[in-house]
Amino acid sequence: SGSISRVHVEAKSSDVLDTLNAWGFAPSISGKSGTATADFNWVGGPEGDVLARLNGTAKVAIESGQLLTVEPGAGRVLGLMSVGALPRRLTLDFTDLTDKGLAYDSITGDFDFRDGNAHTSNLLLKSPAAEIGIVGRTGLAARDYDQTAVVTGHLGGPIAAAGAIAAGPAIGAALLLFSKVFKEPLSGMARGYYRITGSWDKPKVERVGAREAESTVVGDAGRDGAK
Repeated sequence: SGSISRVHVEAKSSDVLDTLNAWGFAPSISGKSGTATADFNWVGGPEGDVLARLNGTAKVAIESGQLLTVEPGAGRVLGLMSVGALPRRLTLDFTDLTDKGLAYDSITGDFDFRDGNAHTSNLLLKSPAAEIGIVGRTGLAARDYDQTAVVTGHLGGPIAAAGAIAAGPAIGAALLLFSKVFKEPLSGMARGYYRITGSWDKPKVERVGAREAESTVVGDAGRDGAK
């Protein structure tokens, strides 16, 4: 009934930005080091919009860099630009958010590609100011987001000191669920839960309560499976 393409990828980089530039991606993420492994398949050959036809899995780990405030490029595919949208759209006091972008210590995540979408149940960004965990879908065909994020601020850090994200007490049911979904508990005090929807170009970020966040995370984790 036609051809099927299969690709296995193993990549290691000592300069993530240079690697992305060499592969023809618009500059979107810098990193001191990075690794990626993936197994993809799709119907047909390597022509047309392959991203919208991808099936398979990928694992990414990047260390010490920035989410750059330029054309998102490859970051859109992994859903990382939704992370970058949080400090831009909300009143977060990220002292490490400069004109160059949001600085981070590490970004890790596993992705399941199917039906023109990339799903994750453990995308995690760690920065000096906070940890941001994301569960949900990035639409490769529709070029949109449907994700839930939790932001936790470290005690004594700029977020906790400013109290800019949310009033409200410490750890709720949704944070505990996020901690179970992720490989290790998110550190710090729970400060806010957010829904990220809309297009890649204009993501919509909304503050939600713990109960709503919990219900969406349960659904996403149940469909994707915690990695």
